[in-house]
Amino acid sequence: MIETLNSKDGALTAKINNIFVHSSYSPKKEALNYARKMRFAESRSIILLEPCLNYLAEIIKRENPQTKIISIYFEEFFFNNDTDKSDHKYLYNKDNSKLQQFLSHTVTELDIESLKIIDWPPAEKIFGISSELRNIIGQHIREMYGNITTVSGFGKIIFRNYFHNFSSIEHFFKISMQNSTVFIAGSGPSLKNEIDFLKNNRNRLFLIALPSSVSFLQHNLIKPDLIVTTDPGYYAKQHLYSSESIPVAAPLTAALPISIQNTGIIEFKQNYFLETFLSNNQNTVIIPQHGTVAGSAIYIALQISSGPILISGFDFSYHDLLSHNRPHSFDSIIDSQADRYKPLNSLYFYRNIIDSERISNFTRTNKALKTYSGWFAANSRKFNSRCFFMERNFPPPGAFQSISCRNAEGMLGPPPQASFIRMENTIVNERKYRLHQMINSSVTMLEDTAEIIQHLQSGSEIVQALNNPFIFNLFLPSLLEIKRHYIHKNGKEVQNKAVSLIRETITFIESFLNYV
Repeated sequence: MIETLNSKDGALTAKINNIFVHSSYSPKKEALNYARKMRFAESRSIILLEPCLNYLAEIIKRENPQTKIISIYFEEFFFNNDTDKSDHKYLYNKDNSKLQQFLSHTVTELDIESLKIIDWPPAEKIFGISSELRNIIGQHIREMYGNITTVSGFGKIIFRNYFHNFSSIEHFFKISMQNSTVFIAGSGPSLKNEIDFLKNNRNRLFLIALPSSVSFLQHNLIKPDLIVTTDPGYYAKQHLYSSESIPVAAPLTAALPISIQNTGIIEFKQNYFLETFLSNNQNTVIIPQHGTVAGSAIYIALQISSGPILISGFDFSYHDLLSHNRPHSFDSIIDSQADRYKPLNSLYFYRNIIDSERISNFTRTNKALKTYSGWFAANSRKFNSRCFFMERNFPPPGAFQSISCRNAEGMLGPPPQASFIRMENTIVNERKYRLHQMINSSVTMLEDTAEIIQHLQSGSEIVQALNNPFIFNLFLPSLLEIKRHYIHKNGKEVQNKAVSLIRETITFIESFLNYV
């Protein structure tokens, strides 16, 4: 039961079950002291967990108006009371998927460098669920950091891939299939336990392979029905060179060999920003961005079949020295680096062990694998009614269930009747013309932004003006540097940095005019 009353200094205070959640003497002074103790001035984004009457937000906004405040409430009364104190607010009802959606819209890559997550201590003593929320928020932050790493390292490559694939792929297909059982093969060491199961039941399964599992499957004389790839990096093509006869599902941001560009792909979209400017086919499958090809494979399996989905090789860990089964497409690359000073096992040791942490006697994980595992755990209730992990030596993430080979055989239906249907799509020359138009309109938009910035003085306003998808996706490290060092500065120095970044973006985009 929530009760409000006036404190000694006249400000409103509150009790929950007769326990004060704000000072009975001076709640505003209490919030001020706590804000100074937590040094909120250093943070440009703050998540408050059940701040009750939220005097904290008032103090923070007064001290630093540019700070983004996101308040997550446990009580509807306090949520409704927050009419204008927070930039964003959310009422938590233990539906983790909705909280994740809220976070994805409110906490961006530009927020997390200085993000703080703060409990209001009196509320935490009463509700005691902030650790659960911190885990959910922490997983979102890890995914954001992963996105920053990807965009920072591959932003220009991703743009180039999309540009090239959009302007050169001749054919696009969709899959039509009955409600068959789908088997998704990752490359983790546990996949070898299912080789006999796959061979004995191959004609009753639609087999989707992640790229890194293809060499191992083909070595065991098992041919996948479909490969799902999302990796934009150059070496990702290595997985696909020996599998040219197998259909490939991919976004246009993926790195694809020329042979696959000629034969065509099953395209799916992942909300890449160019997809809002350019659309090749209205019927293309849309998959939420999440940073793992394994997740993309599950989304595709769910869309092409209403049958059960069996999963193997998603270990999210190293077993002994290996994170993948062998043979693997990268074996020759790693083997070529070995010599008498750097023996092969030493290379694997330093590659897979040094930066990892132990999770059992023979199993280790690392930051990236923990992020993937965390994503599966956080989304497990969305998938677990139809998706089952094949039995392994450790439990599946989250609410996913394990299933034995014997029980899995009982779920198999008739042989899958899959067909790949060519879709109607625009011809290549028309797509090139649209790319040309997109470049010209984007350059005009960026030039207009540069002109606007010339008339701004506030560092925060200039940083806000730089919130452009081309700048973010092509020059994220430079954008983060400007936000980090100049958001609280004013004047010509900030303007010059911002305009210089815009000019660099324009130069990069215009370089693609030669290709269209």
